[in-house]
Amino acid sequence: ITKTVHILNKMDNRISWILERPVIFLSLIGITALLFRLYFLPDLPFTQDAIAYFQFSNDLIILQNFPNSFSYLESGWPIFLSIFISIFQLDNFIEYVYLQRLVTVIISVFTIIPLYLLSKKIFDSKSLACISTILFVFEPHIVNNSLQGLSEPLFIFLSTTTMYLFLSQNQKIIYI
Repeated sequence: ITKTVHILNKMDNRISWILERPVIFLSLIGITALLFRLYFLPDLPFTQDAIAYFQFSNDLIILQNFPNSFSYLESGWPIFLSIFISIFQLDNFIEYVYLQRLVTVIISVFTIIPLYLLSKKIFDSKSLACISTILFVFEPHIVNNSLQGLSEPLFIFLSTTTMYLFLSQNQKIIYI
């Protein structure tokens, strides 16, 4: 029994050490979440609105101007995506599908940073902030959403960042 208690104390000390260093914790969670998402990355082409976003982005690059179907309400994600499409000159459509999905996966994983900061501000506890970050980043709907190549991961990232900045005590940060 004393050996078991000693092992549990050792594990508790290591967990406490990791929780006290948020950069290490967030790096471990981020790498794990990225690998988890990449493992489940589908081989199929786009479904739903992702094809329309890709087409708008591609038209924007080819025409060097906004397409005739330009709409201010639906153009933020395709414009953001066109930056990545123009940087990477890929060979075929499937590679662009993976690129769009990879962008959403990376944005989804980077959401852990503002989410951790927001959770720490709400809960006043590093351990609860860590738990809420883990629950969010591995929630199945969030994982599935990030694999589809849609705009929601960017929306979640920006919303979480906005909430964190809004709850800041510094007036200049609130205005950002």
